Amino acid sequence: MTDNRTATDNRGKALEEAMHAAVEECLSGLSFEPVIRFLSEEFTCDRIYIFVKNPTGTYDMKFEWVKPHLPSKREALVNLTRETVSPYYSRYRESSDSMFVIRNVDELKDADPEMYEMLKPQGVNSLVSAQLSVHGKDLGFLGIDNPVREDVEYIMHLLRSIRNLLSVGIWYSSNREDQAQLSFSRHLTNIGDWPEFYEYAERLDRDRSVAVVFSN
Repeated sequence: MTDNRTATDNRGKALEEAMHAAVEECLSGLSFEPVIRFLSEEFTCDRIYIFVKNPTGTYDMKFEWVKPHLPSKREALVNLTRETVSPYYSRYRESSDSMFVIRNVDELKDADPEMYEMLKPQGVNSLVSAQLSVHGKDLGFLGIDNPVREDVEYIMHLLRSIRNLLSVGIWYSSNREDQAQLSFSRHLTNIGDWPEFYEYAERLDRDRSVAVVFSN
């Protein structure tokens, strides 16, 4: 019994160290592929994905790993309304850590028919999911479909450990895109600014006459 517990603890520590390394790689390049790749290599499951909340309030599946021979859903699952994903958020609100586990979706048929009707047609029989947020601001969520029963506790432990870092990465990536947009346009008028002018000028045909009017 002691040997089994030691082996479990050792695996948990090794997984956590490796996961933090993947998160650091992810944040350095602002790509979440290293994290998803790590999870897919360490755990047996059908699908791993991250939904990111758009400024409009809808949700896009931005990142996905899918088991070979299963179809990708990334292109289809875009602009989902809050109502569409509400079964997930109902569970986050009921949880003390904004995470939840479904070990057997058939048990939800009567207890939570809305979640059952969402998952069962997609072939999702079990699920681990965590909300991603920064300072209470919802950024999206991560999900792992059909993990094997033996891995569920490891997955939960890892997600508790690294989801704040993932959330910060999403927040920073989103704000960096906003800053890039602001650098190309005036905040109040959305009219192009100097960086946009310079970029446009580089594309002009130098052999043709051009008239430019500046107005402040």
